[in-house]
Amino acid sequence: DIYNAEGTLTLILKDILLSKAKKDKYTARNIFGKFLGSDYPYPLFKRLVLFVVGSEWNTYEGIFWKMLDEDKEAELFNSSYYEPEVYTILQRNVARFSIEKKEKIKNIIEKKVPQKSHPEEKYRKYYDAHEKQKWYSALKSDDYFKPMYEKYKNITKEEEEIGFKEQVRVGPGSSPLNKEDIVKMSNEELAKYLKEFKTVDRWKGPTVGGLREMLKEVAQENPQKFIEKLEPFLDTGYLYVYHILWGIHDAWEKKKIIDWKPLLIFVKNYITPKDFWEDKYKVEDDDWNADHLWVIGIVAQLIRAGTVNDSWAFSEKHFKMAYEILIQSLNDMLSEKEEILKEEPDGRDFVGHALNSPFGKVTEALFMLALRIKRFEKKSQEKQPISWESNIRNKYKELMNNKIVESYVWLGNYLPYFCNLDKKWTENKIKTITVEKGQLWEAFMGGYLSGSKVYNEVYILMKPHYESVINYQFKERYLSQRLVQHICIGYLGGIEDLNGSSSLFRKLLDKWDISQIKEMIRFFWMQRQKGKQEKTIKDNERTVIEDKIIAFWRWVYKRYKEKKSLSDGDKEILSDLVTLTVFLKEIDSEKFNWLMISAPYVHNPISFIEYLDQLKDKGDSVKYIGKIFLEILKNSTPTFRKENIQSIVKYLYDTKAKERIEEANEICNKYGMQGYEFLRELYDHYN
Repeated sequence: DIYNAEGTLTLILKDILLSKAKKDKYTARNIFGKFLGSDYPYPLFKRLVLFVVGSEWNTYEGIFWKMLDEDKEAELFNSSYYEPEVYTILQRNVARFSIEKKEKIKNIIEKKVPQKSHPEEKYRKYYDAHEKQKWYSALKSDDYFKPMYEKYKNITKEEEEIGFKEQVRVGPGSSPLNKEDIVKMSNEELAKYLKEFKTVDRWKGPTVGGLREMLKEVAQENPQKFIEKLEPFLDTGYLYVYHILWGIHDAWEKKKIIDWKPLLIFVKNYITPKDFWEDKYKVEDDDWNADHLWVIGIVAQLIRAGTVNDSWAFSEKHFKMAYEILIQSLNDMLSEKEEILKEEPDGRDFVGHALNSPFGKVTEALFMLALRIKRFEKKSQEKQPISWESNIRNKYKELMNNKIVESYVWLGNYLPYFCNLDKKWTENKIKTITVEKGQLWEAFMGGYLSGSKVYNEVYILMKPHYESVINYQFKERYLSQRLVQHICIGYLGGIEDLNGSSSLFRKLLDKWDISQIKEMIRFFWMQRQKGKQEKTIKDNERTVIEDKIIAFWRWVYKRYKEKKSLSDGDKEILSDLVTLTVFLKEIDSEKFNWLMISAPYVHNPISFIEYLDQLKDKGDSVKYIGKIFLEILKNSTPTFRKENIQSIVKYLYDTKAKERIEEANEICNKYGMQGYEFLRELYDHYN
């Protein structure tokens, strides 16, 4: 019938989309973008995206977090349409979430689940706990979430795991072996079983997918089970080895001790045979279609995890073996470069590509190994036979000469570290990677602008590149935002100024791109927290930063004060400017003019009113606050926060100045005419 046909077509579409996502990441991302857009309002399309993201987490993780950021009402957690897919994603991947991501999930569950409570008050506590326990049951395997699960279980008294009954399987299916089975089997028995097991029915019963997940869980909980005797797995399928190594990687990340020597020996022996590189170890019924590059990628991530943190890193005894594994991987990958590079980045997200591509993973691991060795040499004063100068630099040079995009991405992303590692070489690269190099320059700049911190010395070296980027149209909007942030940092740090002919900050202002000016304002507003929270910033340095922000505001005001007509973009800028009120010490006649030109266009006056309340008793501020408030009321009637509004009005009354009292009365009257009574008591008291 029609309903069975609909279900069948949905299954077919899921399989097609999943297959496309595995083979063509960039086309798949474009499809996801359309499915998540307004042209596809039906829940089915979002569910399909969630299904693929859950199945291909390593590749599409960022899409899930972006969906959460844009999901202001927590629909993904509160709608039955999406619960099965989201539950599966959380259950399968919680061990890989950073602490920030875990906090994000916790905040959603605690603050936005459930949206609806039971109508009878006596049952509300139970229903609230039931909903929260449901989500925490997906996460309870993680130590961060387990206490929350136990907390709500004690309220509901429900011992069993609360999950979702799904009509169509989402996820890998069940495993033919449980954890106890795997632990009890010898590795020889387990390796033999992995070769022989086949999925009989992909929709019912145990599957290859379920088995791979169970292997990962056991490897994460008990890595030594595998490491103590890895030889039986030397010809085991890529899918299973990938998940075993993934589990060991996660165990290390959780600070479980592992023996790196036999692990690295196994890896080297596993990736050496010709059969490995010819994809002879593929697993039948593997819906992931894991190949040799999957294993190379997880090996690189494992080595990176063992080098990135000096307090939790493998011994210097393993530098040589780790280096040999990475070099062997790169040499063989370069020999099949054309095949690998079929999936070139499309110029949108170079860092995302580098994080997920095999060349990106191995190249990053190689650089992290070089950094680890350099730090070890510096601390121990012992020169190592493997080092950046001796071996690794030449391989990195070879990667760049072969136009491996990822090597340019990491050079940009880790540029300050490259400078510390080899300043002369890095400065030469900065000069020679020019905009004429096209995509390679884009990759370098994409990596650099995505970096976490801006250093003055590096900023000065990068000035020619910044100048090229100012008028460059990146496909990713966040790169334009990051450019603005970098140049604002240069301005606040004294490298750039408002008026110099060579000032990049002034060139950015002269360009007057509305979105970039709004980003400037937003970035400057964010400095209010930096100034208060970072005790390393001295008071005089903080004053300099605030003075530069005020100077910027003055410059923008002069641009607008004589302007007769304003575009929508102009009004947005004037509205955003009032957020900088947080940096004012008082409102004088000059600042009054700035605020008055903006007040009619303020679209979110909450923080602005709070700042006015804080300034009301500072210097001559009280002379102007009533007038500014009345200007706001010409186009809007803000009611939040009432306590700030009441505080301003009361202060105006308490001055006992006739003009201030008239302003207070007018404010009260305007609110009263709109039907708001929260100023009535003040009005009656003073009149």
